[in-house]
Amino acid sequence: MQAAEVAQILGAEPCVLFVGSGISIPAPSDLPSASAAAGAFVRRLSAGIVNPLLLDELFDVRGILPEFIYGLAERHFGDGVYDVWKCLELWRNQRDVFSANAGHLAAIHVAARWHTPVLTPNFDSYLEDAAERLGLEPRVTVAMPGTVFEPLTVGAGQVGIWKLHGTALTPATVFSSVRTLTMPVRGLREHLRAAVPPETRLVLAGYSGRDLDLFPVLAAGASRTLPVWVDLHFGVDHRSRLLNPAAAQVVASFDDVARCYSRSVNGALRAAVDSSDRLSQAAGHAASAKQLRAEIAACFDKAAAQLSDEASRRLLLGELLINGGMSKEAVKVLKGAKCNGAAESERARLLAKAEWELGRFHTSAEIATRRLRDPIAPGERDTLNFAVTAARMRAVVPPRGLPGVGSVRRTDIIKIGLSAGVSFLRAAPRALFPSHVAEPTRTPLVENWVEHGIRLLATLHLFATPANGRMPRPLAGIFAFAWRAIRAQAIRVGYAEGIGNSGRYMARLGIHDPDGILAAHEFLGHSLGVGIAHRDAAAAAIAAGDAALAIEEYMRGLEIAKLQDDPVLMLTFIPLAKKLGIELRLDPTVVAGIEAGWASNYLDWLSKENTTATAQSD
Repeated sequence: MQAAEVAQILGAEPCVLFVGSGISIPAPSDLPSASAAAGAFVRRLSAGIVNPLLLDELFDVRGILPEFIYGLAERHFGDGVYDVWKCLELWRNQRDVFSANAGHLAAIHVAARWHTPVLTPNFDSYLEDAAERLGLEPRVTVAMPGTVFEPLTVGAGQVGIWKLHGTALTPATVFSSVRTLTMPVRGLREHLRAAVPPETRLVLAGYSGRDLDLFPVLAAGASRTLPVWVDLHFGVDHRSRLLNPAAAQVVASFDDVARCYSRSVNGALRAAVDSSDRLSQAAGHAASAKQLRAEIAACFDKAAAQLSDEASRRLLLGELLINGGMSKEAVKVLKGAKCNGAAESERARLLAKAEWELGRFHTSAEIATRRLRDPIAPGERDTLNFAVTAARMRAVVPPRGLPGVGSVRRTDIIKIGLSAGVSFLRAAPRALFPSHVAEPTRTPLVENWVEHGIRLLATLHLFATPANGRMPRPLAGIFAFAWRAIRAQAIRVGYAEGIGNSGRYMARLGIHDPDGILAAHEFLGHSLGVGIAHRDAAAAAIAAGDAALAIEEYMRGLEIAKLQDDPVLMLTFIPLAKKLGIELRLDPTVVAGIEAGWASNYLDWLSKENTTATAQSD
């Protein structure tokens, strides 16, 4: 499908447009992309600490998203960081230079033509400008976390604009962190589904598909007519596949689609597009656009400069690197942080997490234990106890399909289970009512408490599952109830990683996951979660008899596992390779870094598995 064909669809069929920040990049709008703004923010934070080449890899290869960055920034210096979004309205100071572009104008025209709303996660107000330039009154409904979404009514001469992630005109409404995006907006899902009935075509443009709240709703089948997705590249491979039915991918600029559409309808739209083009082609416009982007970059630079304390910057960067699968680099950054008080506990937690993800479980436990010997606040003690338990639990209970030291002793399981249960219950009052716990402890406490609950239930789930993988129905019902409860808690506190992790176990019970496991981890930029999600998708495809999909998922997951440098995750791909008939030989040095009593057994197992098939791993 080409741009002209999409334009023809816009004019011939009822359509709902869902437009992302990509449509605000072409002239005469000239806004930077969301990733570019986040990049400027992080580069200012990392100056003198991290090699710029590492940041290139973090953004371009690992896929860390802006929302995760701003969420960490909020934790370290408050929600004042969101005032930076006001800079997206700087163009209003030069309305004779900047305006809505062809894409904005076409989106509004299509919405008015078919009496549908324009759906957008964009913060800027160019869609409103487009409506005014077409002689329409914009009826803007802004979604806000924790509130009820109720769209404004739209009458003659009006057009509906649903700003699903807030507006830069009111920074307090902006959804730009993981926490805000994962906290539910009541009624939004229902209204989104109602906005795209089966007979209406969904057209997506300038949108990455990497968010946790909106894309899964679209992927769950918001439209049964073939959706159309217009973008300049489709590097994020989960997007089309998760839409039901799969979207028609059109590699093009929506600006080109808009021009084709405007030529076909002529009239007011054609005149508005021509006027917009005159602005973009005016002498000096390119220089003005460059200056606007520089001013916006300066605003993000100034926001980052608020975090002048190097220790806090190292903590933020360390967590970014861990989630991007760069734990070795994170350890170096965190070891250089000179912290006191709660910040030192946060440093210990992050170091323990980095070592855990590198397979160095004894080191992880020792780092947390060392800090626990100091007099620290209860909330800090809770998070470090969780880190110790996580390391000890992995040392006692290796992933299913991989051997432990001889047989796992029941007494060891009981001990670690009791220890984990006690720490979970002890932290519950603070985790459920954390208002008196100060940052940077509050958010990690709540999220780690939820993750600790997932870890506990996952261990029970593992040992309650027979070798054939089919849990008895009554027992499965109990686990389904428990997983839903944990998932609800993760959603309540805005913990995206917990939503994805609990979702994986729900999927193994055969429960449809409405929030998209892979989308959750892709959104978070969590490489370990993405790798596991691909691996599990490969296992599910094998069970369903879809060999082609299984191989595709396997190869993508293995690629991420190698990039992540996670030895345990790498090992769990061997049984899948055997089932798919793919040769996967791992050098013993892959597991050499695993610090656990059963590391030597891993080496023996690896030697056998390089030539012998084995059961499917977890």
